[in-house]
Amino acid sequence: MPLHLLIGTKRQLTEMLTLSERRITAFVTAGVMPARGPHGFDLMASVRGYIRFLKSKSRTLTDERARLVKCQADAAELNLRERTGELVERKAVADSQFKIGRRVRDSILNVPSRISGSCAAETDQHKIHVLLTRELTQALEGLAHG
Repeated sequence: MPLHLLIGTKRQLTEMLTLSERRITAFVTAGVMPARGPHGFDLMASVRGYIRFLKSKSRTLTDERARLVKCQADAAELNLRERTGELVERKAVADSQFKIGRRVRDSILNVPSRISGSCAAETDQHKIHVLLTRELTQALEGLAHG
């Protein structure tokens, strides 16, 4: 008798595969194993379906292990880059940028207080321009060096 014609009961299938009857039913419902035919289960097709299922689970597990190893390597690389100072925390950068922005704002807003008297007394537009340029340049250079 050819192997593909071997018909058996659910009980025989559970014994062959060491699975419960409930698990066999779940595999049939999920399409892993063919449904019971008019005379019983096609044992060869059921075993083949179960083997395909196990192989797919094996591939999935292998893929997940590879993904885990990659994530661990990425985490180690980020940790190393942080320890060497190549990476810094986002909050530290944001705080630093905020402080720099505040210093720029304060420095530029102080220019009018420093030169308003000189500008009020000056009638020559070119001299006012030179005075403003010099004060703004000094403010920006002060920020760049300190």
